[in-house]
Amino acid sequence: MLKKILLGLIMLAQPAAAFSMQEILPMSEVKPGDVGVAYTVVDSSNEIKSFGVNIVGISGSGKLDDSYIMANAGGGVMDTSKGVLQGMSGSPAYINGKLIGAVSAGFKGMDNKVCLITPIERMREIWKLPDRKNKRQYDEFDLKKALDKRREDEKTDLQKKLEQIVSDEKKELEKELDRQDKEKKEKERKAKEKKDRDKKNKEQTGKPDKSKEQDKAKDNAKAKTADNDKEEKANVYISGFNDAAKAFLTDKLFKGKSVNFLENPGGASFVKSAAQPLKPGGAMGVALTYGDFSVGATGTVTDIDGKRVLGFGHPFTHRGNVNYFLTNADVVGPIPGVAVPGAKMANIGNIIGRISQDRDSGVAGIVGEYPESLPIKIQVVDFALGRSNIYKSYIAYDEELLPAVASSLSYASVVRTTDTMSEATTRVYFELKTDMADGGVFKRENMFYAASDVGKISIVELAEALATLSINPEKDSFVRGIDVKIEVAEGRRTAKLISAIPDKTTAKPGDKVNFTITLRPYRGKDEIVKAAYIIPLTQVSGTLTLDVRGGGLVPITGMNVALAEEGAGEPTRVKLKKLADTGKNNEIIIAPGAPREVLSEKAQREMIKKVLEAQKRAEEKYGAKKLGSQPINKPTSTTYLIENYVKTTINIIDG
Repeated sequence: MLKKILLGLIMLAQPAAAFSMQEILPMSEVKPGDVGVAYTVVDSSNEIKSFGVNIVGISGSGKLDDSYIMANAGGGVMDTSKGVLQGMSGSPAYINGKLIGAVSAGFKGMDNKVCLITPIERMREIWKLPDRKNKRQYDEFDLKKALDKRREDEKTDLQKKLEQIVSDEKKELEKELDRQDKEKKEKERKAKEKKDRDKKNKEQTGKPDKSKEQDKAKDNAKAKTADNDKEEKANVYISGFNDAAKAFLTDKLFKGKSVNFLENPGGASFVKSAAQPLKPGGAMGVALTYGDFSVGATGTVTDIDGKRVLGFGHPFTHRGNVNYFLTNADVVGPIPGVAVPGAKMANIGNIIGRISQDRDSGVAGIVGEYPESLPIKIQVVDFALGRSNIYKSYIAYDEELLPAVASSLSYASVVRTTDTMSEATTRVYFELKTDMADGGVFKRENMFYAASDVGKISIVELAEALATLSINPEKDSFVRGIDVKIEVAEGRRTAKLISAIPDKTTAKPGDKVNFTITLRPYRGKDEIVKAAYIIPLTQVSGTLTLDVRGGGLVPITGMNVALAEEGAGEPTRVKLKKLADTGKNNEIIIAPGAPREVLSEKAQREMIKKVLEAQKRAEEKYGAKKLGSQPINKPTSTTYLIENYVKTTINIIDG
């Protein structure tokens, strides 16, 4: 037996590419009273160490898809960690050298050494699931030469490390086997004593001792009821986020979950590196983004098959087929828990591959295959502080998470640069590199105001544009990069329209009407703005009602709703262009509006008839070519957000 286990251990010490799947013990064959061993890293030595697992029973219904193996952890690293720590999730557990699963959760209000083990056969099912992500052809980076050189440089040193690992693990295993042997002998001794005692009791009373059956029943009941209080032991490591940004991140990415944010001890300077070996029991990481802002989690490797990796034993984002960064990780040290579970602090390290599955039973990744990353640059200018900060990060390209992650980083940039949450006005400019926009770049600029926490409203249009691209029903929108600039000015930069006076009250189709518009800034003096409106060649004679309004103010009418429903099936390119052409909050727009009086049904029919007649006359008079090249009435920009609209009328006569 020792020779067989040592051979398996030597295999575990090889580079990731040399690993093959370990022999397993199915959950159906795991019994209460079985004694096993689990492996994990708990301190800065990054050495894989062991602890014992004594099987209590099977929690849940007993079916593989919703049940866990319940165990008591003890001995080994438990003596210093004082229980199963957050970050130990994924620690592989073995019985007689056969892999049974991953230590993955503890329990609320219970002994920190009581844990659940996710069955390995359920975890391995993840490897069989389809992977539809990361299928793009792109030329962002090529690591082949760097990988080959890195491997050659580390070859000699790696061999020495492997030899040392095998030697250390052999000694550790011998100690563990010796301990188990002693436990077995002690257990046999106690069993014999109990048997003799039961025999004696039976001879004396004629009744069997039911204590054994009662103890077993208690263990099974404990296993089944405790599952309701299951508490997955995982932390989310971040860098660059203050408290406000953490709250925003929780709402966008971890809503409804109990999240414990920890600062990534090593910062966020991730680099793509040559694939480094992962080992069952060793530390691993999952990251959504890296750079000036990072979001990720660390856990433990459970199983490896060639370049395929399984870990955690529970989900990170629980989003199924994903496309995240797979990283190595360096453990900093344990923080033992007393009343609550402790934590194993770790530093998310270099990118060594990609995570392809994030499921209830764990995460799965591929070493040496890298996810496409999307660069995002965010510049925030705070005029009050005289501060201009630029933040650069890379996002693992996953369409489903892109809007949430990008908007979270943009918001975090605002609240990290400014030092107040009071009222403020922002000017936001962003560019999205995508083949769904004319010229390959979508551009948008707008102004926003909020009485508090202006960052939230400032990123609404960015999120909307990314959501439009991400749910493109026609094809992949191929987003390649995001560039954002947000200027922040303290105070309220809004204004109301007081009047809009035309220079003529009567006009013909094609005439230009100049308006003198009076603005009243918030707590400021009135200002005059000049704007013009060209009467369309197809305009019906009679009274023309015009709305002079802010670009962000679109009156909601029955027609608007109908048009919105009709536009639901529009191509993504058209939707994106409409967003680009939407009026800005700081613009003054002059456009036909609803008459002051509500028209009767008969009057509406008459109006439609007049419109059709005017269209026909204009085509006969000017020709289709001239009608198609009429001047466009452009909006007039201001330095204020326009809060209202005013109406004016012009009498149109035949030309």
